Amino acid sequence: MAERNRTILVGREGGDHLDLTQAVIYTGVSRVTLMRRIADGKLPSQIVNGKHRVSTGDLDALFGPAPVLAGARTADDATLRLWAKRVAEAAPPLRPEQRDVVLSALADALVVTGGE
Repeated sequence: MAERNRTILVGREGGDHLDLTQAVIYTGVSRVTLMRRIADGKLPSQIVNGKHRVSTGDLDALFGPAPVLAGARTADDATLRLWAKRVAEAAPPLRPEQRDVVLSALADALVVTGGE
């Protein structure tokens, strides 16, 4: 197989690297999709202790931050903070007037949902 899928031996903790089960949860895409992207070279991976590991940066670059949609009303604060952080990191720099538009839209949404 290509160099991108080399076997290495390291400790269990991979920092910002996830095994495929964690990557499924992180991205919301299926394991089959992840394996296909690894096979076609679009998602770099390493095999660590017999498991594929992929970086969160590579996942975000390929799939973008996973949306919080149906579960947004029941998601815990930590999940929403993580999602918001990932979206903000993936967003392009905004001009001040663009930032004001985004803040205004979010503020309006918070007022509408905050009273329920």
